[in-house]
Amino acid sequence: MDSSDRSVISALTRDHRQIEAMLARLQTATEPEERRKLLDEVTTEIVHHADAEDKYLYRVVRGAIPREAIDIDKQIAAHVKIKTMLEELNECSDAANREFAPLVSELIAEVHQNIVNEEHGVFAWLVQWVDESTLAEIGDQVEALRK
Repeated sequence: MDSSDRSVISALTRDHRQIEAMLARLQTATEPEERRKLLDEVTTEIVHHADAEDKYLYRVVRGAIPREAIDIDKQIAAHVKIKTMLEELNECSDAANREFAPLVSELIAEVHQNIVNEEHGVFAWLVQWVDESTLAEIGDQVEALRK
């Protein structure tokens, strides 16, 4: 596997596609038991993903990219908001609750906006300011969290 395949950008982009697919399945699920199972999976994936970005990616961004280029605190705040939304969904005692579907829609919109900001903002700056070997090293660290 070459360093571009190992890049943190490749790893996190794969995560983004996986999260989007999981959220689509959650949104279309109709059975309460299936919704609950999918919500558990989505929650685990999003929390792991956000934690990896907070732990590895944003440290490098803060050190390598001019502060005025990217507002990392805004990205971190978006992660907090998404985690709070997941907690609200998980607090719905029954996935058949009529509040569930609107909350899922809100979560999807927030996650989508976060993905757009990362892929078109953060990742674009990373390519310009961080060398390929460092991006591969961070990608390896992110992948190691999964094991």
